[in-house]
Amino acid sequence: MRDSCRGRVHSHPSLDTIVTMSGVMILEDLRDPAHFAAARQTIDTNLLGTIRVVDAFADLGGIDGRHHRD
Repeated sequence: MRDSCRGRVHSHPSLDTIVTMSGVMILEDLRDPAHFAAARQTIDTNLLGTIRVVDAFADLGGIDGRHHRD
């Protein structure tokens, strides 16, 4: 993912915003102890996936809050 982000930052040096839109909705039966795996996958994609994308761009200097435009 970092290589893809690096290319975007290089191609668009004024980049100051990232929109993340990852998400899954896995049906769970809370009565089944196996539902924990589905919950883990949901959190990994919906929450951690977004954090990973933001981190990848921030590590490359693509987003740091110092290039705010009014």
